[in-house]
Amino acid sequence: MDTYMYKCPNCGSGLEYNAKTHIFHCDYCLSDFTADELEERKQKNVEKLNEEKKAKEESEFEEHAVLYTCPSCGAEIITDENTAATFCYYCHNPVILSGRLSGDLEPGYIIPFKIDKDEAKKRFFEWVKGKRFVPDDFVNENSVEKMCGVYFPYWLTDCKVSGTYTASAKNLRVWIAGDLEYTETKVYDIRRGGTIDFDNIKNFAMKDERMKLATAVQPFDDKDIEKFKMSYLSGFMAEKRNIESEEMTETVQQQVKDYSAKLLEETVSGYNMLSDKKIRADIISSKWDYILLPVWVLTYNSGGKTYYYALNGQTGKTVGELPVSKRKVAFLGIGVFLLFFIIVVAIGGFLLW
Repeated sequence: MDTYMYKCPNCGSGLEYNAKTHIFHCDYCLSDFTADELEERKQKNVEKLNEEKKAKEESEFEEHAVLYTCPSCGAEIITDENTAATFCYYCHNPVILSGRLSGDLEPGYIIPFKIDKDEAKKRFFEWVKGKRFVPDDFVNENSVEKMCGVYFPYWLTDCKVSGTYTASAKNLRVWIAGDLEYTETKVYDIRRGGTIDFDNIKNFAMKDERMKLATAVQPFDDKDIEKFKMSYLSGFMAEKRNIESEEMTETVQQQVKDYSAKLLEETVSGYNMLSDKKIRADIISSKWDYILLPVWVLTYNSGGKTYYYALNGQTGKTVGELPVSKRKVAFLGIGVFLLFFIIVVAIGGFLLW
């Protein structure tokens, strides 16, 4: 009799396979199994392990993510328990530890930082180089040290869209024969239609002034999208979203309508005139994911206004709004005035001489 050794799913002991009866038998717990039963149990164990792994990852986020709140500007900043968030990166006021996160706030995806803080600071100094009227305390080492790596929250949407495009078109041809001018008009009905797949439409998931910061440094390269892991937050901060996907539906519908219209209209050519254009785009299906995108941020408050410098933490794109030192501008004005005064006095003295 041929025998093969397998592990018993009940007790872990070896199983013996009887080639005649096609039964796997355990001598320790006296269990019998068919090959199909063993395969079914194996599949259930794999599914169970996958569920346990997913649950562990979700509990890891809730267990290790902490929430800081700025009492001044209301910012809610998420980071890991090992990252000390002592001040608000946006308004520079102290922040307060609010406690653990709760609810469905774990991101599904993330684009990790590719540019570290030293490189971000270097690019900042290159950006301000030659700008003479920037306040000294905006560009000194202590201020620049407060530059923060912040993950901004976005909704990532995939859509399948049914699009239709209709229009009236005309082609005109004019020619002269003898003393007569002839005009030929050909009229066409234009119809276009089809399904279009849109991937990774990104919309900022916050309702405040940080939108200017977050959108100015776009675009991001989708090739670096990773499944979210808590370890990516270590040493960085993340803004807490305050817009849910349901609130973003109309925005996405308008976006895909505009995109679809452009794509369909690009297929129409060879006509002198187009009129009565009608476009329709209906979302057949959609998939929403929550994603964090990396930005280096340095802010500066002056005269009740917040100025900012932002650097895309993946691509290096730089944007910003520079403050102007009134003192430096005043000194320049005084210097120009004195120079003008000296020249006038010198010319006057020369004429008198």
